Amino acid sequence: MDKPFYPFPGIGSVEALAKALDVHHDLLLDIAKKVDQSYTSFDIPKKNNSGYRTVCEPKHELKRLQKKINSRILELVKYPSYLQGGIKDKSLSRDYVKNAAIHVKPTVLISLDIKNFYPNIHRSHVLNVFKNFLGFHPDVAEVLTCLTTLNDRVPQGGCCSSYLANLIFFGDEFKLVQKLRKLGWRYSRLLDDISISSTDDIKDNISPIKEISSLCKRYGLKLNNSKTDVSHRSNGVASLAVTGVWIGHSEAKLRKDERRYIRQLVYVCEKKYADDPCDSKYHDFWNRVSGKVAKLSRMEHV
Repeated sequence: MDKPFYPFPGIGSVEALAKALDVHHDLLLDIAKKVDQSYTSFDIPKKNNSGYRTVCEPKHELKRLQKKINSRILELVKYPSYLQGGIKDKSLSRDYVKNAAIHVKPTVLISLDIKNFYPNIHRSHVLNVFKNFLGFHPDVAEVLTCLTTLNDRVPQGGCCSSYLANLIFFGDEFKLVQKLRKLGWRYSRLLDDISISSTDDIKDNISPIKEISSLCKRYGLKLNNSKTDVSHRSNGVASLAVTGVWIGHSEAKLRKDERRYIRQLVYVCEKKYADDPCDSKYHDFWNRVSGKVAKLSRMEHV
């Protein structure tokens, strides 16, 4: 299955939507009208200190409703296996490790990043998902679009945002995946991170990048050219990593030097604890290291 699909009839009225979400009709419309006042915004640093990212967290009432939209609508969509980020799926686990596992033992690996992904997913794209993909009545699609967007954009931090980000290309991405597969390429997307790889030594590395760039442009999106990376196994210094996971062998793992580094951090953490377990700097360090230890465990390293 390459194309996502919704296996249920579309919701035909706002009254039916209110019933499906277990909320009073008038309250549903009231929340939709005041959605711009229903978020708390804050900035967090991007990776590698490359600036800040604005996160918009929905307040209690809206968050509760968005979680119902997820569990009663968006989580019921059948998502293809090449979509790997932010999806609850009991039948197929999806995360950064599973995403990397799709591309093990590549001869050629191309990593792409969609620039400012969430802020550039417009209201019209979201409306298109609810109306034309899910098949909901226009009035229903309008209300759901109001409930899941902020200032006519998909907010980073919204409960429904990752699902909408996965569905934005619903009418075109599967065609691209099929075309690339015929040419010998494996494709996956973890939200704004796109990876394509091949076990064959394909010399034409430009065409697939152009195809993906063209797909993004049709939706008003752009690739972040500064993050485009093409790696060849023949290059001894090639990273051969997907979403931070090394894929040089038949399993997605961490490199030996990274494993050693994490274990060294644990040793330092123990020393800091022995010096002063109440020191705030120790607790900050512990939080940072514990995330890396969780990654070590997730990859089933000792």
